Amino acid sequence: LRLAFKRDGGLLASAGSDGAIRFWNPLTWKQEGKPFDEFQRDIGGLAFSPDGKQLAAGGWDGVVRLWNLGPEDEITGKVFRYHKNQVWQVAFSPDGTSLASVGWDETMGLWDTKSSNGKPGFRSGIGWSDSME
Repeated sequence: LRLAFKRDGGLLASAGSDGAIRFWNPLTWKQEGKPFDEFQRDIGGLAFSPDGKQLAAGGWDGVVRLWNLGPEDEITGKVFRYHKNQVWQVAFSPDGTSLASVGWDETMGLWDTKSSNGKPGFRSGIGWSDSME
């Protein structure tokens, strides 16, 4: 299970092994809106952007998804493919313009949140190796 709060504390996102992301009002514990169910199985990372206008998630399918949040009929998404298997974590830069992802395959990706451009392709060396390619 993964959890992420919007910075203002007004919304909590949860992701489970069913591949769905659900949104909760933390004051009432009522579910808000429709779940995002684009993943086939577990979600390894979940984060709101600093301004709360985007949500990123990384799946065990190796895909990073980024949604622009708005009214239900205005939710749009991007898909970043680079990792060969599970994405463990995603994190936004402090200004929200970049999204980093790290996967079980020892790779990190760095993505531009305003476009579909990325800078994938380097080995992280986190926990597995001391070298960078």
